[in-house]
Amino acid sequence: MKDHIRIPCSFLTDPRRRILIERVGRDATYHLMCLWIQAAVNKPDGVFNGSWSAECIELAIDWEGESGKLVAELVNTGF
Repeated sequence: MKDHIRIPCSFLTDPRRRILIERVGRDATYHLMCLWIQAAVNKPDGVFNGSWSAECIELAIDWEGESGKLVAELVNTGF
């Protein structure tokens, strides 16, 4: 298990981040950080497919919006 994550300084200007915010709301960055932390703790290889459903991922990263929307948009934007 890792005890930290690295985020590049370019993350703030990454167009994918801005698109994600437009599609799911201002809290998108928070949920993405939660996802990265969950991956560091539970899936250090970064692979969630097959082991966690979209619903499980969204619950783990505090998403309260439309079910499946956040995971779909994370995939669509390349995160």
